Amino acid sequence: MMNSSYSGKDDLSIWRDFISGNQSALSFIYFKYAKYLLSYGYKICRDKELVEDKVQDLFVQLWARHDRLGETDSIKFYLFRSLRRKLAESVKVDKLRYAVGLEVIDQFSGPFENQLIEIETRSERKKLVEQLLAHLNDNQRDILHLKYTVGLSNHEIADILCMEHQSVKNAVFRSITKIRKFLEKHQISLSTLTKIG
Repeated sequence: MMNSSYSGKDDLSIWRDFISGNQSALSFIYFKYAKYLLSYGYKICRDKELVEDKVQDLFVQLWARHDRLGETDSIKFYLFRSLRRKLAESVKVDKLRYAVGLEVIDQFSGPFENQLIEIETRSERKKLVEQLLAHLNDNQRDILHLKYTVGLSNHEIADILCMEHQSVKNAVFRSITKIRKFLEKHQISLSTLTKIG
Protein backbone atom coordinates (compact mmCIF):
# COMPACT_ATOMS: atom_id res chain seq x y z
CA MET A 1 0.00 0.00 0.00
CA MET A 2 1.24 3.50 -0.86
CA ASN A 3 2.57 5.56 2.05
CA SER A 4 0.36 8.66 2.15
CA SER A 5 3.00 10.68 4.01
CA TYR A 6 4.77 11.11 0.65
CA SER A 7 1.69 12.16 -1.32
CA GLY A 8 2.40 15.90 -1.07
CA LYS A 9 6.18 15.72 -1.40
CA ASP A 10 8.11 16.53 -4.55
CA ASP A 11 10.19 13.92 -6.36
CA LEU A 12 13.51 15.28 -5.13
CA SER A 13 12.48 14.95 -1.46
CA ILE A 14 11.11 11.44 -1.96
CA TRP A 15 14.23 10.38 -3.87
CA ARG A 16 16.51 11.80 -1.18
CA ASP A 17 14.65 9.78 1.45
CA PHE A 18 14.95 6.70 -0.74
CA ILE A 19 18.70 7.01 -1.37
CA SER A 20 19.24 7.60 2.35
CA GLY A 21 17.72 4.15 3.00
CA ASN A 22 14.09 4.90 3.81
CA GLN A 23 12.06 1.79 2.91
CA SER A 24 8.81 3.74 3.07
CA ALA A 25 10.10 5.92 0.24
CA LEU A 26 10.93 2.80 -1.78
CA SER A 27 7.45 1.43 -1.13
CA PHE A 28 5.85 4.71 -2.19
CA ILE A 29 7.90 4.82 -5.40
CA TYR A 30 7.05 1.21 -6.20
CA PHE A 31 3.31 1.55 -5.67
CA LYS A 32 3.17 4.84 -7.53
CA TYR A 33 5.15 3.81 -10.62
CA ALA A 34 5.19 0.00 -11.03
CA LYS A 35 1.91 -0.15 -12.96
CA TYR A 36 3.07 2.59 -15.34
CA LEU A 37 6.39 0.85 -15.89
CA LEU A 38 4.61 -2.42 -16.66
CA SER A 39 2.28 -0.67 -19.08
CA TYR A 40 5.19 1.00 -20.85
CA GLY A 41 7.18 -2.24 -20.91
CA TYR A 42 4.29 -4.15 -22.47
CA LYS A 43 4.09 -1.57 -25.23
CA ILE A 44 7.73 -1.93 -26.23
CA CYS A 45 8.36 -5.63 -25.62
CA ARG A 46 6.31 -8.67 -26.63
CA ASP A 47 7.54 -10.83 -23.78
CA LYS A 48 5.26 -9.90 -20.86
CA GLU A 49 7.10 -12.19 -18.46
CA LEU A 50 10.39 -10.51 -19.34
CA VAL A 51 8.85 -7.09 -18.73
CA GLU A 52 7.53 -8.14 -15.32
CA ASP A 53 10.93 -9.62 -14.40
CA LYS A 54 12.76 -6.48 -15.51
CA VAL A 55 10.45 -4.18 -13.55
CA GLN A 56 11.01 -6.34 -10.47
CA ASP A 57 14.77 -6.42 -11.12
CA LEU A 58 14.78 -2.66 -11.49
CA PHE A 59 13.37 -2.12 -8.00
CA VAL A 60 15.56 -4.82 -6.45
CA GLN A 61 18.68 -3.27 -7.99
CA LEU A 62 17.62 0.23 -7.04
CA TRP A 63 17.32 -0.83 -3.42
CA ALA A 64 20.61 -2.74 -3.52
CA ARG A 65 22.40 0.37 -4.84
CA HIS A 66 20.29 3.08 -3.19
CA ASP A 67 23.23 4.51 -1.27
CA ARG A 68 25.27 4.93 -4.48
CA LEU A 69 22.60 6.61 -6.60
CA GLY A 70 22.65 10.28 -7.50
CA GLU A 71 19.78 12.70 -7.09
CA THR A 72 16.93 13.12 -9.53
CA ASP A 73 14.05 15.56 -9.65
CA SER A 74 11.98 13.27 -11.90
CA ILE A 75 11.56 9.76 -10.53
CA LYS A 76 9.26 8.78 -13.40
CA PHE A 77 11.85 9.80 -15.99
CA TYR A 78 14.62 7.96 -14.13
CA LEU A 79 12.57 4.76 -13.86
CA PHE A 80 11.36 4.78 -17.47
CA ARG A 81 14.87 5.33 -18.79
CA SER A 82 16.23 2.57 -16.55
CA LEU A 83 13.53 0.10 -17.62
CA ARG A 84 14.09 0.84 -21.29
CA ARG A 85 17.82 0.17 -20.87
CA LYS A 86 17.13 -3.08 -19.02
CA LEU A 87 14.80 -4.29 -21.76
CA ALA A 88 17.23 -3.24 -24.49
CA GLU A 89 19.95 -5.26 -22.76
CA SER A 90 17.72 -8.34 -22.76
CA VAL A 91 16.16 -8.06 -26.20
CA LYS A 92 17.68 -6.90 -29.45
CA VAL A 93 16.37 -3.48 -30.37
CA ASP A 94 14.89 -4.74 -33.63
CA LYS A 95 12.75 -7.17 -31.65
CA LEU A 96 11.27 -4.39 -29.58
CA ARG A 97 7.69 -3.83 -30.54
CA TYR A 98 6.39 -0.33 -30.42
CA ALA A 99 2.64 -0.04 -30.16
CA VAL A 100 0.93 3.01 -28.81
CA GLY A 101 -2.18 2.12 -26.87
CA LEU A 102 -5.46 3.48 -28.05
CA GLU A 103 -5.51 5.79 -25.05
CA VAL A 104 -3.00 8.03 -26.86
CA ILE A 105 -5.60 8.97 -29.44
CA ASP A 106 -7.73 10.85 -26.93
CA GLN A 107 -4.79 13.12 -26.12
CA PHE A 108 -5.01 14.94 -29.44
CA SER A 109 -7.27 17.86 -30.06
CA GLY A 110 -7.52 20.51 -32.69
CA PRO A 111 -9.85 22.77 -34.65
CA PHE A 112 -10.47 20.10 -37.28
CA GLU A 113 -12.38 17.98 -34.76
CA ASN A 114 -15.73 19.69 -35.37
CA GLN A 115 -15.49 19.19 -39.16
CA LEU A 116 -15.24 15.41 -39.07
CA ILE A 117 -18.04 12.84 -39.08
CA GLU A 118 -18.92 9.97 -36.71
CA ILE A 119 -18.16 6.32 -37.50
CA GLU A 120 -20.92 3.82 -36.78
CA THR A 121 -19.43 0.70 -35.18
CA ARG A 122 -16.75 -0.11 -32.68
CA SER A 123 -15.03 -2.56 -35.03
CA GLU A 124 -14.83 0.12 -37.71
CA ARG A 125 -13.26 2.50 -35.21
CA LYS A 126 -10.67 -0.07 -34.17
CA LYS A 127 -9.80 -0.77 -37.78
CA LEU A 128 -9.36 2.95 -38.43
CA VAL A 129 -7.12 3.37 -35.39
CA GLU A 130 -4.98 0.47 -36.61
CA GLN A 131 -4.74 2.13 -40.02
CA LEU A 132 -3.87 5.44 -38.39
CA LEU A 133 -1.11 3.90 -36.30
CA ALA A 134 0.21 2.04 -39.34
CA HIS A 135 0.97 5.45 -40.86
CA LEU A 136 3.41 6.11 -38.03
CA ASN A 137 6.75 4.37 -37.69
CA ASP A 138 7.80 2.55 -34.51
CA ASN A 139 9.82 5.50 -33.28
CA GLN A 140 6.94 7.95 -33.78
CA ARG A 141 4.53 5.66 -31.92
CA ASP A 142 6.99 5.28 -29.05
CA ILE A 143 7.58 9.03 -28.82
CA LEU A 144 3.84 9.76 -28.80
CA HIS A 145 3.29 7.15 -26.10
CA LEU A 146 6.00 8.66 -23.89
CA LYS A 147 4.74 12.19 -24.48
CA TYR A 148 0.97 11.81 -24.27
CA THR A 149 0.38 8.66 -22.23
CA VAL A 150 3.33 8.82 -19.85
CA GLY A 151 3.56 12.61 -19.81
CA LEU A 152 7.29 13.03 -20.32
CA SER A 153 8.81 16.20 -21.75
CA ASN A 154 10.62 16.29 -25.10
CA HIS A 155 13.95 16.54 -23.26
CA GLU A 156 13.17 13.47 -21.14
CA ILE A 157 12.07 11.51 -24.21
CA ALA A 158 15.27 12.51 -26.01
CA ASP A 159 17.34 11.18 -23.11
CA ILE A 160 15.38 7.92 -22.89
CA LEU A 161 15.57 7.26 -26.63
CA CYS A 162 19.13 8.61 -27.03
CA MET A 163 17.98 11.22 -29.52
CA GLU A 164 18.51 14.92 -29.97
CA HIS A 165 15.82 17.13 -28.41
CA GLN A 166 15.06 18.74 -31.77
CA SER A 167 14.62 15.30 -33.37
CA VAL A 168 11.99 14.42 -30.77
CA LYS A 169 10.25 17.75 -31.29
CA ASN A 170 10.25 17.20 -35.06
CA ALA A 171 8.95 13.63 -34.67
CA VAL A 172 6.05 14.82 -32.48
CA PHE A 173 5.15 17.52 -34.99
CA ARG A 174 5.34 15.13 -37.98
CA SER A 175 3.33 12.47 -36.14
CA ILE A 176 0.54 14.84 -35.16
CA THR A 177 0.49 16.24 -38.69
CA LYS A 178 0.15 12.69 -40.09
CA ILE A 179 -2.64 11.91 -37.64
CA ARG A 180 -4.54 15.08 -38.52
CA LYS A 181 -4.18 14.46 -42.25
CA PHE A 182 -5.36 10.88 -41.81
CA LEU A 183 -8.36 11.98 -39.78
CA GLU A 184 -9.27 14.71 -42.25
CA LYS A 185 -8.83 12.40 -45.24
CA HIS A 186 -11.10 9.77 -43.72
CA GLN A 187 -13.48 12.33 -42.20
CA ILE A 188 -13.11 10.94 -38.70
CA SER A 189 -13.71 12.87 -35.51
CA LEU A 190 -11.53 12.38 -32.46
CA SER A 191 -14.63 11.93 -30.35
CA THR A 192 -15.45 8.89 -32.47
CA LEU A 193 -12.03 7.35 -31.90
CA THR A 194 -12.10 7.94 -28.16
CA LYS A 195 -15.22 5.80 -27.79
CA ILE A 196 -13.04 2.74 -28.33
CA GLY A 197 -12.38 0.67 -25.25
